[in-house]
Amino acid sequence: MVKNKNLLAAAKADEAYADLIQWQNEHPEVIKNPSFCYQLFFVALEGRGDRETARLMLQRLDHLVTNDKLSPSSAIYRSVTQAWYRALSHTDSDLPRQAHQIMQTRLEMQPKQQP
Repeated sequence: MVKNKNLLAAAKADEAYADLIQWQNEHPEVIKNPSFCYQLFFVALEGRGDRETARLMLQRLDHLVTNDKLSPSSAIYRSVTQAWYRALSHTDSDLPRQAHQIMQTRLEMQPKQQP
């Protein structure tokens, strides 16, 4: 899953999303892992502007908190819920544009490769 953090940082959100979905398909139990839910949440929301997938990951984290598998004060849960509430102020059509801007900023921050 570390690869996906690197892909998102490199503004390769679609590739990170595909890798996470493939990992989930191959290892269905991973949905119980807060780190996986965290990664998929941010890849979906900030990488692709996909509110529905982000909402599903938030619900999964809520379930983990409800069942005492994750602390509500954990950095993972706080970060996801804060991002979710920020996203609520934007329309569904606005989220993909914002995700594109986030990815564009990350691309611009990448070191220039020498030919």
